[in-house]
Amino acid sequence: MPSIFTTYAPVAAPNSELTLTLLTPLLDDLSHFVFNAHAQGIPGSLALEDEPNCVAKLVAEQYGSEVHQALAPNFAPTFFGCSSKPGLNYSVYLMEYLPPPSHQCEGWMPLSNLRTGFASSGGVENKIFDVLRQIVGWLREHNYVHGDLRSNNLMIKMRNLYSIEDPVVIKVVDFEWAGRVGLARYPEDRNEEVGYPGEAGAPIGPDDDREMVEQWVQKQQAKQ
Repeated sequence: MPSIFTTYAPVAAPNSELTLTLLTPLLDDLSHFVFNAHAQGIPGSLALEDEPNCVAKLVAEQYGSEVHQALAPNFAPTFFGCSSKPGLNYSVYLMEYLPPPSHQCEGWMPLSNLRTGFASSGGVENKIFDVLRQIVGWLREHNYVHGDLRSNNLMIKMRNLYSIEDPVVIKVVDFEWAGRVGLARYPEDRNEEVGYPGEAGAPIGPDDDREMVEQWVQKQQAKQ
C-alpha cells in the first residue's frame, strides 16, 4: 500500500502537489509504518532524489496534524505535509527526521532510553522536568491535548551518546490521538498497562497530559 503514495500536499501550498517517494522502513518494527522518504520541495534540503530528506508516517484514519503543526518547530518535528488518496482510510504525514546520536555527533533519543540516573548528571534533570512542564502548559493554554505523552514519545536532544544537550530541547512525536479538548478521545483499544489518566474511548481530559508527565517525573525522582 505505501507505494501508491507518490505525491503530497505541502503545508505551505495545500492546494498543490509535489513528488513523494517512500524509500526504506525507518524502524525494524514494520507495524509502525514509518519510512525514510524523499519529498520534493522540503525547505533547505540538498538530498538527491534517491536519498531521504524527511520521515513519512502511514496512519490509519486520523492524525492530530493541527496539534503537530502548532507545537512545531520548538516542541515537535517540523511538519511538511500530507499525502492521501480518495477512498482510503490511510494517509501519509511528512515530518522532519530526528536522527539518533553517535559517539561524536548530536542527535535525538527517546526519554525512555535514558539510563537510570543519566539525566541527573550535571544537574540537567530539573531542566528536563521544566521543559516537559512547558510543553504540557502550552498544550493546556491552547486548548489542545496529545493523549499519549509516554516517555518513548518524547525525544530529547543529545550532544552525543553520553551527554544531554544543554539547554534542554525536547520534541513530541506520535500525534495519532491528539486534537482539541472535548473532541480528541482515547482509542477503545490501547495498552492498559501504561496507566492512562482517562478511560478507553472517553475524551482526553485537559489535564491528562500533565498527569502523564508528572507520573514520569515522580518515577525519575524515586530512582535517586
